[in-house]
Amino acid sequence: MDNSKSKNLSASYLFLNRLAIFLPARTIKRITAQNASQRVYIIPTSIGFYFSFIALVLFMIAISYGHNLAFYCTFLFFSFVSFSAVITNESIKKIDLKGSDVKVLVTHDQYSPIRLVIYNHSKKSQYDIFVEANGVSVALIDELKPLEEKVVFFDGNDLNLERGVYQLSRVTLSSRFPLGLFYSWRYHSCDITLKVTPKSKEGSLALVTHSQLKEEGVGLGYEQIGTDEYTETRDHLWGEGFSRIDKKQSLRLGRPQIRVFEDEKATSQCFDLRGGSLEDNLSIAYYLVAHLGSKESFSLIFPNGLITKNNYGENHKLEAYETLSSYERPKVLLR
Repeated sequence: MDNSKSKNLSASYLFLNRLAIFLPARTIKRITAQNASQRVYIIPTSIGFYFSFIALVLFMIAISYGHNLAFYCTFLFFSFVSFSAVITNESIKKIDLKGSDVKVLVTHDQYSPIRLVIYNHSKKSQYDIFVEANGVSVALIDELKPLEEKVVFFDGNDLNLERGVYQLSRVTLSSRFPLGLFYSWRYHSCDITLKVTPKSKEGSLALVTHSQLKEEGVGLGYEQIGTDEYTETRDHLWGEGFSRIDKKQSLRLGRPQIRVFEDEKATSQCFDLRGGSLEDNLSIAYYLVAHLGSKESFSLIFPNGLITKNNYGENHKLEAYETLSSYERPKVLLR
């Protein structure tokens, strides 16, 4: 089987080498191109099939009866179909997607923009360009002027994804312009990582104190400093003084760290996600974290023993959202 395949391949290469004598190098390069993003695919739409069927019927009538009007109508219908096919193909042929390598946090309860850059290489305006991702039409560009570069945003929620981590590996650009008789499209590679949060669900979770965690043997690093019990450090917030800066931790992490003591932990919350339905707990945890004030500190403890750091602020919330999104979910490839 392998020998026959190699013979077929060698025969193909020999044929192309002989063909290269008669054809321009540009044409040979186009024939042998393996990049999928350079290929344009085109199929008739349902209306296109109807037009083709009518043209075929007229052609059969013209042949059977030799009717001049039938020949004329057949010519007109075939002209419409051919014209539409050529224009639809050219509409998408010179449209490109610039490389995109981004990470987006997709939340179910708010707009989550994903950014794409579309570029028109042709010297003609192109119309009605659809942007499709994961089989869903997410954006429409009414007009792309000659050599124009346009930034397109679409909502990550339009992809209808469940909680988890996804890699969007390609985006499809398509067109049905001008008559809607044909559907033409091109695939463009990208590398967009999407972290989809759980759906928000109102409810409550058990709270675990830091002393309980310490008794369970999963404390957060306590040590005694004077009469106060030192628990951990957190990022320095704008407007705070520098009297409690932990120099060692600041040098190790590369950013100012503030010492936090036990008396400051009285208002912190550790949400316990152990027990019960995991997905329900994740959804409730997302709801609780989203409704916490910017000055309320919190942490999360998961069934596998993972404990997020105790902190507060919007950046800490975003880290919690990403953890809730990716917990026990492998990355899924979207095409």
